[in-house]
Amino acid sequence: MNHDRSTAQGDNDPVDVVEIGMKQHKCGGVYKVKPLGVLAMIDSGELDWKVICIAIDDPKASLVNDVPDVET
Repeated sequence: MNHDRSTAQGDNDPVDVVEIGMKQHKCGGVYKVKPLGVLAMIDSGELDWKVICIAIDDPKASLVNDVPDVET
């Protein structure tokens, strides 16, 4: 399969991880998480990737396995 890599490139910044659990973690901390999905956004005209995840020790982690499982 031939992929056009220009569609997947980002803004050369580190990947942002958005943890959606019940506990507030320190910015820059290292935590074990379960990835749920990836969101592509445009930030200052450039593609900016966000990894949506939940901490594995969160009370709801066993109930959330994909983006559609996330409460609105």
